[in-house]
Amino acid sequence: VGLFDVFVSYRRTDTDMVRLLVDSLRRRELSVWFDETAIPDFGGITDSVRQGLAESKALLVFYSSSYPQSSPCQWELTSAVLASARLCGPRRRVLVVNPEPGPGHIEPVELRDALYMTVSTQDADQIEVIADSIASHVDRLHGRLGAGIVSPALWLPAKPSAATRFVGRWKEMWRIHSALHAPETVTTHGTVGQGAVQVRGLGGIGKSLLAREY
Repeated sequence: VGLFDVFVSYRRTDTDMVRLLVDSLRRRELSVWFDETAIPDFGGITDSVRQGLAESKALLVFYSSSYPQSSPCQWELTSAVLASARLCGPRRRVLVVNPEPGPGHIEPVELRDALYMTVSTQDADQIEVIADSIASHVDRLHGRLGAGIVSPALWLPAKPSAATRFVGRWKEMWRIHSALHAPETVTTHGTVGQGAVQVRGLGGIGKSLLAREY
C-alpha cells in the first residue's frame, strides 16, 4: 500500500514531453508519482513530495539542461542518490532520461557514466521504447527509497535559517560529496582513510555557506 514504481523528477518547462512518458508508463500498469503542481525554484519541499519519494522504488529524472537550476529538483535527486547508494548503488534506483545532445550537464558523474536513456523529440515510438526499458528495470527492484533515507542532521542550539537564494553551486556540492565518500569506494578510487574536504578560496566568495548548505 502506498508503494510507487517510480517518482518522476523534472522541470515544469519540460512538462509536455514528461507527460507523454508518464502516460506510457501508466499504460504498462506502473504506479507513477507525478506532480504537476509547480514548486518555486527557491521554495520548500512539501510533505507530499517527501513521502512520495520515500515510498517509491526508484527516481526517474528527466535531466534537461535546465534541471540543475531548480533547488527542489536538486533536493529530489540528492535524496534519491544518497538513499540508493545506501541500498544498492545510485545507478540501480536513479534512472535518467536525457533530452540533450550530450551528457556534460549530468551530475553526479556516476549517473553520467551510466547507460542513461536519450530522447530527442516527442517521437511516440522512442518514448514507448524508453517506457519498456523503465518498466523492465523497476520490475526487478524491491523495497522503497525510504529505507535508505536518513533523518536530517541535528543542529544545536537551533537550525540555521535556510539560504533561499543559494543556487548554482551544485557541481561543487557533488565534488564535496565525492571526496568525502571516496574511501567507501577504495577499489575504484584508491582512497583510504577518513574522508575529508578542505574548501579554499578568496574571502567573501561563499566558502562557509557552501559547507553549511552541503
